[in-house]
Amino acid sequence: MPSGVYIRSAVKQRITLVCQCCGEEFKVIYSRENAKYCSQKCYSIFLQGSKRSPHSEETKKKISKAKKGKKRPPFSEETKRKMSEAKKIKRSPLSKKHKKSISKGNKGKKRTEKHRKNYQISWEKRTESSGYPRNYLCPNFNFNSIIIFKELDKILHTKSRYGGTKVGEQKIGRYFADCFNKKYQFIIEWNEPGKPHYNINNNLSKNSIEKKKYIIARYPDYTYIIIKQDNFFDNGNLTKKAKNRVVNHILSKVTIKIGE
Repeated sequence: MPSGVYIRSAVKQRITLVCQCCGEEFKVIYSRENAKYCSQKCYSIFLQGSKRSPHSEETKKKISKAKKGKKRPPFSEETKRKMSEAKKIKRSPLSKKHKKSISKGNKGKKRTEKHRKNYQISWEKRTESSGYPRNYLCPNFNFNSIIIFKELDKILHTKSRYGGTKVGEQKIGRYFADCFNKKYQFIIEWNEPGKPHYNINNNLSKNSIEKKKYIIARYPDYTYIIIKQDNFFDNGNLTKKAKNRVVNHILSKVTIKIGE
């Protein structure tokens, strides 16, 4: 027999036991000679009608002693003196009292443009350090939309910015554009049915309207296109016909700019 090769017995010897719940006999291998129940079902029935007996006083004392663990030796006089002196020193600026005073002083104040820019830079640095490129949101995008955006880039011979790519989505202020095409100047907002894009009446939600106004105000020369997924898909599926409908609809919105 070559080294490293072992032959395992195909048939293991079994012993017969009696189930403590249903009383039927069942067979187990020798390693399970202490088994009491024939199945998980019998074991669960036993658990439902059984309660653990209360711990004895001696057992309670042992548990209590084990939880306490080793006792810390008492502080020396020198350590006590140092701790007392440290308490007398003025508290650090991160104390609760200091935080409350800062919070009270900031009430009613508006953030300046400089503060917003600094916050934006720090946010972008944190995003970049987390493994994603700058101006990129966490990969929470619609895979169907990526198929459409790739098809548009193929037809227009461009490189748009959208999720699922190394470049990522274009950040516009506090929002992200689902698709941003710089060459033909259009922005696409891909809306799935329901929240957060639509309200109960199936109208654009307040947040979607604010996002639209915000982006149009910063890119007035760009065409802002909203794609409502349900209007183009076939029973919620991206078929070949549905794909062509979406692509043709977007191209019809930017035809004038393409012809220029």
